[in-house]
Amino acid sequence: MAAVDSLVGLADERRRTKPDEKAHALRFDSYFTLMPRVEGRSPEPRDLDVAADLLEAVAETIALAPAEARPAEAVRLLEHLLQTYAVDGVRFALCLTSLPAKGIQALEKIRLLGAPAGRA
Repeated sequence: MAAVDSLVGLADERRRTKPDEKAHALRFDSYFTLMPRVEGRSPEPRDLDVAADLLEAVAETIALAPAEARPAEAVRLLEHLLQTYAVDGVRFALCLTSLPAKGIQALEKIRLLGAPAGRA
């Protein structure tokens, strides 16, 4: 039920704000690219699971959006989910250094389906 509530919240948010497509496209790469490992720092196992689940949700959802809207949709949905599940950007970025296989597969699907033109 939380997923439905999140989608309803996202729809309400979209009605209130006009999206800046260029800004979303610029943030796409920072959210959806594997990062190199950070020596001495590793994400919590629970955070890895949450990050992988969020990436899977984004991958499945953007497949339903029109191709030209996918980069912005991916960014908006991920930002909404990060806020909903209280995951800050630093923790999420740290997770991108050590994703489990399901997270890597979701990330690859997001990049395949949603990367802004010329960035896949």
